[in-house]
Amino acid sequence: MVDIATSIFSFFVLITLIVVVHEGGHFSAAKICGVRVLAFSIGFGKKLFSLKRGETVFSFSAIPLGGYVRMLEVNDRSEIDNIEDCFETKSLLARSFIIAAGPIANFILAFLVYWIIFIKGVAGPIPYVGDISVDSVAYEVGFSSGDRILKLNKRSVETWEAVHREMIIEILKGGSLEFEVSRLNGKSSNFTITSDSFTLNELDKKGPFDQIGLVPKQVKISTAISKVIKESPAYKGGLVAGDIIVSVENTQVGEWTELVEIIQNNPDKPLLFRINRNGDKLDKVITPELYQENEIRRGRIGIQGDISSFYSIQRYGAFEAGWLALERTVDMTLMTLRSIIKLVTMELSIRNLSGPITIADYAGKSITSGLDSFLGFLALISISIGIINLLPIPMLDGGHLLYNIVEWFSGKRLSESVYVATQKIGLAILLGLFLVAIYNDIFRIMN
Repeated sequence: MVDIATSIFSFFVLITLIVVVHEGGHFSAAKICGVRVLAFSIGFGKKLFSLKRGETVFSFSAIPLGGYVRMLEVNDRSEIDNIEDCFETKSLLARSFIIAAGPIANFILAFLVYWIIFIKGVAGPIPYVGDISVDSVAYEVGFSSGDRILKLNKRSVETWEAVHREMIIEILKGGSLEFEVSRLNGKSSNFTITSDSFTLNELDKKGPFDQIGLVPKQVKISTAISKVIKESPAYKGGLVAGDIIVSVENTQVGEWTELVEIIQNNPDKPLLFRINRNGDKLDKVITPELYQENEIRRGRIGIQGDISSFYSIQRYGAFEAGWLALERTVDMTLMTLRSIIKLVTMELSIRNLSGPITIADYAGKSITSGLDSFLGFLALISISIGIINLLPIPMLDGGHLLYNIVEWFSGKRLSESVYVATQKIGLAILLGLFLVAIYNDIFRIMN
């Protein structure tokens, strides 16, 4: 488990960004429709600080688990306030737009994040298959060690992360998984695995790879240097691209992971490197510089290995990236919706409902894995928040939209008593779900 400080910080950054965007959607729509916004708060409870700009008080509160935008209402206005500035006086369409703008902003955020990811470049291990157990589903359908997965349900998959995502999407759809692979002999083959091979309720404990015995190939990286970072200890010590590190402190190193381990474990300690440079043996003394990783002292010298044979980096132009970002946003939205539906129908165990503790843990893990990982998690949570807020539960945006639908059909608004009663029911439902999520979080920690 990632250290608590990193998890808390990551969770704080994640939730703050999403809440700002969500409430910013409500705020912007209200301003467009001519509604006066009295307050814009990030968090609930006691205000830590506030700032008034124009007619709106912007504040940051003690409990960072949401936020709110408070608009002028008829009952709250003073004698000098214009009734046309009140939320209730706007048309049904305008009020619906203001309510829906929060979740819409969440989807837009996800799209923009995915767009940035695709422009920046999608990176990850190429999906080469490792050793397959003879009693696994993967072996039974025909997978062999060394296979390169090319497509899944006719979609190209360049990384193992893409394979995992597409598998989850198809499993939740209940369809078959059609793999296209390239064999070691250069020929291509197709394998089909039905959704019956997977147990939905076990996905939180045993992922799709484990359930069918699909194992990523463990690739050994040579100790050949592909790049030396300028002004790094390696650069100053005379190492250049193309050098092959043979030993460190007279200890032979046969692969990159062994080399990295030695360097990381010896910060601020001069080390004797023996290298092979175009057939010549040379000795170089280099001192790894100190850096902190999760409060652990590590060493590094500023070199990179050649990972091109098993690591893919796909970059896209702005237009293509935009189309792929839209496709990814739709895919993840549908995946989240199917998960919620299966939770309601009990096809998916309630154990899969996660709360703030699990989200914080995943946020911490994602940020330590790199910016791309954190951005991807941010987009997924933003989509989830958008969908959850659209659920027809009183207290949520979807509940208020439901009120508007009833008003549209009946021609009149709900009575105050009905409104208050349904809000209490909605609060009870949300509190119950929150308690279940917290219980699941604690259960995961204890087990």
